[in-house]
Order: sequence, then C-alpha cells, then structure tokens
Amino acid sequence: MNTRQKGALKLLISTPVFVVILCWVYTGNTKGTQHTYEPTLMALPGAYAMVGLIELVSGTPFSQFNDLWMNLKGWQRGVFGTVFLLLVFVAMFAGMYFFLQ
Repeated sequence: MNTRQKGALKLLISTPVFVVILCWVYTGNTKGTQHTYEPTLMALPGAYAMVGLIELVSGTPFSQFNDLWMNLKGWQRGVFGTVFLLLVFVAMFAGMYFFLQ
C-alpha cells in the first residue's frame, strides 16, 4: 500500500469518528450537558484526519514531511502555510455553517 492510499485510509477512518463525536457533542450541548473532555475527544480524530489528508495530498509519509517542509525557501513556506491555513478556516467555517443551520 503506498503513502497516498494509507493517507486516504486514515482520512476515511477518522472522519466518521470525528462526525459521530461532533454530533454527540452537539446533541449534548442542546440538552444542556457539557463535559470538559469534549475538545480532546474531537481533537484526536481530527488530528488523525489531518495527517491522512497531508499524506494523501503530498504523497509523503507524515514522518518525512518536516524534512520536505524545511527544504522549502522561506517565502514558499509562508505562501503554502498561509494558503493551507485559509483552506482550513474555510472548511471549518463551512462545516460550522452547515452544521448549525
């Protein structure tokens, strides 16, 4: 199995887990119950999904991604980092918009 397939598998496994936890948190919050561990529960599959997404898009194992990132010029890291951050914010706000409608 190559790196892109492993990344897709990580993404496909962790995304439904994240959605289930997000729905559980949402329904708990509408009933008035809140737990202190909810952000951690949501962050674990979310981070694993991000690792899968990075591996899927770049074709590089996450453990080697730092070496490739540091070999880029400073302006390239700035541009790619900013674009990636903007894409994450758009995806996050779109998810919040559709989820809270």
